[in-house]
Amino acid sequence: MSRHFATCHDMSQRHDIFYPLCSCRDIRQVTLSPLTVPDDKNRFMSARNGDHTLTPFQCPLCQCRNVKRRNLIPNLIQDELFVCQVTRATIDAFWSRTPSTLRNHLAEIRHQLRYQRALGFNNLPPLGPWPLGAHLGMAQAVTLECRAMEKGNRGRQTVTHETARKGRTVHTNLWGASPWSGLDVSFASRNQRFCASMCPVHKKFFEHFARGFRIRTGVMSRQDRAYSLELIHELLTRFELEWERQQEQGEINLIWLSAVMFLLVSSFGGMRGYEVVWTDLAALLHDVSRCENEEDFTGVGWPLVGRFKMEGGGFGGHVIPIAGTTKSGVEFFKWTQRFCFTLVTSGRTSGWAFARKNGDRAKASDYRKVIFSELERIQEEREDLIDPKIEIWEDFGIQRSGRRFFDTACRLRGVSKLDIEAQCRWMKDRQARGVPVARDMVDCYTEYRLMKPALLRPSLAL
Repeated sequence: MSRHFATCHDMSQRHDIFYPLCSCRDIRQVTLSPLTVPDDKNRFMSARNGDHTLTPFQCPLCQCRNVKRRNLIPNLIQDELFVCQVTRATIDAFWSRTPSTLRNHLAEIRHQLRYQRALGFNNLPPLGPWPLGAHLGMAQAVTLECRAMEKGNRGRQTVTHETARKGRTVHTNLWGASPWSGLDVSFASRNQRFCASMCPVHKKFFEHFARGFRIRTGVMSRQDRAYSLELIHELLTRFELEWERQQEQGEINLIWLSAVMFLLVSSFGGMRGYEVVWTDLAALLHDVSRCENEEDFTGVGWPLVGRFKMEGGGFGGHVIPIAGTTKSGVEFFKWTQRFCFTLVTSGRTSGWAFARKNGDRAKASDYRKVIFSELERIQEEREDLIDPKIEIWEDFGIQRSGRRFFDTACRLRGVSKLDIEAQCRWMKDRQARGVPVARDMVDCYTEYRLMKPALLRPSLAL
């Protein structure tokens, strides 16, 4: 039986449908020679002898009866695609186990069969047939296979695994909202809750499929390239010249200045782009005014107000300390004063500090053009700072390049992990017996004032 379906379940001859297969590539992204290990010769291309003893198996005809409640119709394009996707999902599930695991498993089965023949009985369970309708998650698996074939972004031939696997979350959430979830059973203890779900994406076959699907497509994420400290200084040098030019003309471009401030806050505050635009203008003006009155220019408490995922999705407030002048000479406080003065001059004293003309909160993408256009000019003039082969608009990201600079630069300069975590502390310190705790801006500001010297250490080292 196993040899029969190993021959049927073979994708190596299908040239009309493209399925992504993660492979080894060199620094130029050229695929290296195929692996010469015999076990991996047909990796994710065909089934192996004995796969059905580790993973539940049903042929495409049986799965058509389970899912569509009918037999396959010859020459029907829908059924031909269905057979391809069922075969692909089955092979993915089979290859969730390594060749050595399968080989050792079969060896143990042979021992068991030998003992049974000697003792005259059978203690192994039947591997089929399955009841009609028991597709074991195949109906969901084939849709994930279809999603994985969609065209990707950033020049990718297909979407990434992280995008394709979201279909599993969709099925889980829809199951929980449907009457079928009434068959689920919940177990609760004092601090924990467990649920035994009948959802198909929690079946044994689907678990094997999901693991093999992840291995085949590859969990590859393209992280935003981090700025370097030298690149930040070059940007600020050019921005300083632009500031002087605009001052001479007697008019400051607020969008340009907001972009400069956005870059500084994300890079020296260790924030993601979408977090920077949550800045509370009134609280920022209050702290800058207090610092000026006390002649304390050591740092600025950057106030954020928004919905933080780790706090249950409700509104919360945070004050992130950023050094007034860093060790390398970045004058953050001076730029903050310029930013605040320009906003007050334009008649804005409350609301969002990063806002559009209609008063709505700005988005990080609003400042992408100003920053990345300057990066392009630097690339043309300073190859020592940005390699000519780098694609500015693709490799750098407005959301995370600044945060990645902060994390990398802090580690290079020996900033302790505790200090880095304190800088971005909303991820860890807002839990009380497992329940998210939200604080208003007054409480956050009070805490910041008490801990300011310690909290300034990460950004001060940059």
